[in-house]
Amino acid sequence: MVTQPAAGGKSPPRSDRPAGFGRGHRARPGNRRLGVAQAVGVGPAWEKTGVPVPGAARKGEDTMQEHGLKISELVTLFNLEVLNRGSDYDTALLTITDVNRPGLQFHSFYDYFDPRRLQVLGKAEITYLKGLTTEQRRKCFDDLFLYDIPALVISRGLDCFPECLESARVHERTLLRTEETTVEFTSHTIEYLNRVLAPCVTR
Repeated sequence: MVTQPAAGGKSPPRSDRPAGFGRGHRARPGNRRLGVAQAVGVGPAWEKTGVPVPGAARKGEDTMQEHGLKISELVTLFNLEVLNRGSDYDTALLTITDVNRPGLQFHSFYDYFDPRRLQVLGKAEITYLKGLTTEQRRKCFDDLFLYDIPALVISRGLDCFPECLESARVHERTLLRTEETTVEFTSHTIEYLNRVLAPCVTR
């Protein structure tokens, strides 16, 4: 049955509409961005850590996580192994949601390279590096660590090349390792960063 508009051309209120529906916004299923205070407990990698989400907004403030997520907090949230503490381990921040797998960079291609991204080594990159000489591998890591990256993460619990560890120490870069697969770690990290870095207004 079609409900006719009431007098004045306005439709009668619908009980199945949530409060505030239609007031200047549209609900889009599957595209809802959560605020900082809602981020804890939403993903398998951090749901049982009990670690508070950094940068929670105060009442009346509009925050976009201007200061980002600290690498040291990421280590705690995702139970990462620290192979080398960089000089900025306690201060380095993740301020964007993207991550990067530096396969192209190991071929000396640094056009459009964004050093703000978390760098992740997976099985493909490790396999490629195994085919290089010791000096070639050292150059790959030296060139990468010349950039002010927040950290380099080795996935799948794979062995760290001696040249990688030596270069990280020389350039004072943070080197981490996770037992998760590359796909699991990158997807969990991106999901978490999207939630934590999303704008949040507390009223």
